[in-house]
Amino acid sequence: MKKLIYISLISALAALLSSCDVLNEELVSEVSTDSYYTTPAGFEAAVNASYPPLRNYYGNNVGAYLEEYGTDLIQNAGHGGFHHYNQYTAGLNSEDDIITSHWSISYEAINTTNAAINRAGSIEDIDETTKQTRLGEVHALRAFYYFMLVQHFGAIHLTTEETVGVEIEANRTSPDLVYDQIVSDLETAIDYLPATQQDFGRVTEPAAKMILSHVLLTCLLYTSDAA
Repeated sequence: MKKLIYISLISALAALLSSCDVLNEELVSEVSTDSYYTTPAGFEAAVNASYPPLRNYYGNNVGAYLEEYGTDLIQNAGHGGFHHYNQYTAGLNSEDDIITSHWSISYEAINTTNAAINRAGSIEDIDETTKQTRLGEVHALRAFYYFMLVQHFGAIHLTTEETVGVEIEANRTSPDLVYDQIVSDLETAIDYLPATQQDFGRVTEPAAKMILSHVLLTCLLYTSDAA
């Protein structure tokens, strides 16, 4: 028995030592947005990183609570949380996790799209068609994130520049100017995007047109309410 245990330990040690040969670490401490986002691979990574924040709204319950509760479409059940979204009690305030996550994650996504758009002009050795397609995607995504924000919060902080340092000031841009930026981004996206999907899950021209139609209809409602 002792001999069997000894052999097993020797075998495990040999396997552990041999596995060290495949641990090839790559130093990435020197990578920065300045050196990476201006490369084709970095630009592609920035565009790809603009998509996952959508999961917070549609993959979790954030979108359902913000859009469905408190309407005549749905009522909360007798168990679970977030009843204040349906009952408009004191729990529905600016410190609620649903609201803060929607706000902060949307602006993180907007900053990523800003970085991709602002740095695209510095990228070399990239196929122009691919570059325009990716630019169309981030323009559409930036428009969509702003569209989700302005519907819930009204006057919001509007910026099309990447945050590269500490910022301690924000603006409250009126909704009509936010909608102007959204429409502009979507029109740019429509010019750049392909009519058919090249890769699963990416924005296409028809998708951007659909979002634009939704935005324009919302603008009509907004202007009629304001009048």
